[in-house]
Amino acid sequence: GFCDKGILEGCIALPIHDQEQGLLGYVGYDLSSSDQEDSPRWRFPKNLALEEVIYNLSRIDPSERGPVVLGYDALDLVQKWQGGERRIVAILGGSISRSQLLVLESLL
Repeated sequence: GFCDKGILEGCIALPIHDQEQGLLGYVGYDLSSSDQEDSPRWRFPKNLALEEVIYNLSRIDPSERGPVVLGYDALDLVQKWQGGERRIVAILGGSISRSQLLVLESLL
């Protein structure tokens, strides 16, 4: 939801969960900045290891096999979910790590 106070003030805050659905923190999408400005649109918790996180992984049933759609970011997943996609995840950093690839491979 929209945050009107705290470190994510002016952001849409989206929860980040681990694979067991434990809350890791919140990622914020800053509505006040633009891509041309020096400040980034996305705000991440300082202690979050982005190379270990796969956004929305906790919603994927590991017993099911099949294609998994890799979205660009958390807001991309919201749009894909509204379009009917259910096996969707996103990488929150600029690149994908080996450990993330191994986890995704296990879902196929």
